[in-house]
Amino acid sequence: RRYYPAGLNAGHILGFTDIDDHGQEGVERAFDRHLSGVEGKKRVLRDARRRVIADVDSVKPVYHGHDLVLSIDLRLQTSARRYLAEAVQAHGAAGGSALLLDSRTAEVLAMVNLPDFNPNDRSEIKDGHFRNRVVTDVFEPGSTVKPFTMSLALETGSFTPDSVVETSPGYYRVGGWTIHDIKNYGSLTLSRVLIKSSNIGTAKIAMAMAPQELYKIFHEIGFGQITGVELPGEQAGVLPNRRQWRDSEHASMAYGYGVAVTPLQLARAYGVLAEDGVMLPISIRKREKAP
Repeated sequence: RRYYPAGLNAGHILGFTDIDDHGQEGVERAFDRHLSGVEGKKRVLRDARRRVIADVDSVKPVYHGHDLVLSIDLRLQTSARRYLAEAVQAHGAAGGSALLLDSRTAEVLAMVNLPDFNPNDRSEIKDGHFRNRVVTDVFEPGSTVKPFTMSLALETGSFTPDSVVETSPGYYRVGGWTIHDIKNYGSLTLSRVLIKSSNIGTAKIAMAMAPQELYKIFHEIGFGQITGVELPGEQAGVLPNRRQWRDSEHASMAYGYGVAVTPLQLARAYGVLAEDGVMLPISIRKREKAP
């Protein structure tokens, strides 16, 4: 009988097999051919008691399955699940995901989702519990993309960290759309726009640049593209590329609306910041050396 020692802690990553040991979810499915052996056949001579007395020849060679070493740190995996469960309960959420990457190697150190399931006992599991939300679910990232808008502004040379942006009186009309901050922040430097997470400041900075420039940097950090993490069901998300951009679309994309990403895509994008602009390939497998 197949047994998964990590149980609930790694159900979404490892997945499970069917009665014939074919992978159905997670790593079991993604690496089924790598892990599975292939039965061989040989022609033999038997005596009157049907005992094998000699091998004649090989009819079909046997291939043994290969080992697979994951990058997951089970200590971090267990801690991430515990804290995620506390957060889901505290906020009355229907579910949630948590993810940890090694910024130096882009290896996945922890990947957990709630609701989860125990691959050792699937008798009362609902279908939706199998979904690895980190790679299958997309959402509008909102203010988490503001650092990338700011990095574009700095790259163009039109702004410095001390450039001043006026956000009064706390709302800003763009193409029939009203953008709000939670309060009137007045004049903010570019750095303070990020610190205060000002939607108005971010929108005004973005409007000083072409929308295609904003699209380009989001594309370069991996939005709208799968990460290639080698787990089943990964989604590419949504990154619109329009011939004609409405001002409201241009402004709102700068603070994370009108685009959709998976948690893994967003974590990969932040890895670009951590690695000084270099985007490394994500891996669920343990690397022998850094990429």
